[in-house]
Amino acid sequence: MIRKGGVAGPSRPTSGRERRQGLRRVTKDVDGMPIYKKGDNLRLFLREFEDYAFRREWDTPTMLLKVIGVGECQLKIEEITTDCLGWMTFKTEMWAEYRDLRRDEIEDDIIFNETNVEDFEDNIALCAKKKRWKEEEKLEQVEKRR
Repeated sequence: MIRKGGVAGPSRPTSGRERRQGLRRVTKDVDGMPIYKKGDNLRLFLREFEDYAFRREWDTPTMLLKVIGVGECQLKIEEITTDCLGWMTFKTEMWAEYRDLRRDEIEDDIIFNETNVEDFEDNIALCAKKKRWKEEEKLEQVEKRR
């Protein structure tokens, strides 16, 4: 049986955007072990699976044996775990396969709400550096996100 939700405890504070969009949800089995289903938040799945494995004191080979998915994700996970030797390799392969490259997570998070001045400035600067914006482009983006 698969269910949604039921977070054991966040490893970082949940942002307002994540709460609004329900990004704190990961598919879990009956025992509460995170399982990956296409459409779930990959970053959160990996974090929660690592936390779950840590609480059970699993080593890397055990983690690679126990990580599971649903449907086509299960087939891909089996393929990745067959070829990799370490957890970092697994995570890299999962990111390559399932990350939505059309979505810029840094840029999506840049919204100024008058309480997050420092975060807003940091995120704009990081995004501007990443996208190599000129000063005019940076100012346009600031105005869009007010």
